[in-house]
Amino acid sequence: MKNITGTLYVLCEWAMKLAYANLVWLLFSLCGAVLFGVIPATAALFSVLGKWLKGEDDFRVLPVFWQVYRNHFLRLNGFGLLWGLIGFFLYLDVRFLTNHDGFAATAMQLAVYVVLLLYLVTTLYFFPVYTAFRLTVFQSVKVSLVFGLSHVMSTLAMVGGTAMFFLFFYFFPYFSGMIVLFGASLPAFIIQSAARRVLANVPLASERE
Repeated sequence: MKNITGTLYVLCEWAMKLAYANLVWLLFSLCGAVLFGVIPATAALFSVLGKWLKGEDDFRVLPVFWQVYRNHFLRLNGFGLLWGLIGFFLYLDVRFLTNHDGFAATAMQLAVYVVLLLYLVTTLYFFPVYTAFRLTVFQSVKVSLVFGLSHVMSTLAMVGGTAMFFLFFYFFPYFSGMIVLFGASLPAFIIQSAARRVLANVPLASERE
């Protein structure tokens, strides 16, 4: 009985933490008119989750959010613009090649799918890597790709966990109101939890602030 009570307490504590972090993420995203706020706010969210997953509770969430958001606002928005453009052009390539037949089109389509896969894997690891280590944006991209390809099980855990999260709301739309409380924080928690197994034993540098 004590074990059940303890487990329920931990679950409720994490639910409250994630709901609070998600609301703060929404607030900071809105502060940047969403378009310019969502990337630095997401970095701040991963930074907070990283601290919690390491057992750190003796800090205030808002100051940590603000510090990461302010210090990396311009850098991360520049990265977000470039990364978004790359993703957009990959999407256009896929749409274009699916309308063409022949060996050359098929070969090019396969190549684009491989690049798209590498792009998505890098995206999954980017925020855990960027917030964990004192690396530049482009160093974080390279390290994210290496981690994603060399730790397949953790990558699959990220993909599977986030897929289950979104499928849950797809099949049970009457729970969609919970997205306001967990729409960003729970997927980020899943990704950060899987990434910690990879990052914990890598002495690249000290944690970024």
